[in-house]
Amino acid sequence: TTTRGCDPVMQRDKLLNLSQTYRNGLIDSNDPAVSPVLAPAEAFARLPPTLVHVGETEVVLDDALRLQSLSAAVTLREYKDVLHAWHAFFPIMPKADEALAQVIEFIRATLNLQQPQQPQQPQ
Repeated sequence: TTTRGCDPVMQRDKLLNLSQTYRNGLIDSNDPAVSPVLAPAEAFARLPPTLVHVGETEVVLDDALRLQSLSAAVTLREYKDVLHAWHAFFPIMPKADEALAQVIEFIRATLNLQQPQQPQQPQ
């Protein structure tokens, strides 16, 4: 992974340990049932439109880039200077506000929804 050691929240060693516990020695870590991005490209042929947000230092950056390379349905947005799950800080973090606005616009465009009308202010 290109971001090993950079992600302050999702640390590779801890994730590998969790993976080993989850698999309990029964499933190989390269099995697509464990890591879907390891599935053959044809498995992604019918993927619906998907928006992926990832921070430039996240340990999952390589997986996000691979997913994007496997499917034209994936729109990837890479952010600088954010923590994993930065969206949760939307009331106080401008990049979270920006990311959530992108999510709203992506859903609206994907579902071909109209921009809601702003209510008229009484005069």
